[in-house]
Amino acid sequence: MKLVAQMKRSQFIVGLVRSMRGLVSDVRVVVWLVKRKSKIADHLKGHPVKKLQLGTSNNVLDGWLNTDVFVNRDPIVYLDAIQRFPFKYDTFDYIISEHMI
Repeated sequence: MKLVAQMKRSQFIVGLVRSMRGLVSDVRVVVWLVKRKSKIADHLKGHPVKKLQLGTSNNVLDGWLNTDVFVNRDPIVYLDAIQRFPFKYDTFDYIISEHMI
């Protein structure tokens, strides 16, 4: 009987930990979204040639607005390529995406 009670508790703890990981991930995305607008504006003001990289991963390019759904460094801006982009139609002169599909 004790073993069954411990197993149930263990499953509860596992579920709780998984839920907390999901919550942490969701909070990170919200923070990235809040910071995104100012990062984009700063980048566009500071570069006469507007260049956007989609799906940056670890390939950060100088002079480009580097975007990805996984923000693992400071210069990368959160952008989900399957969602509507937060830019006007002709904002960028160049757009690059490598190995995204």
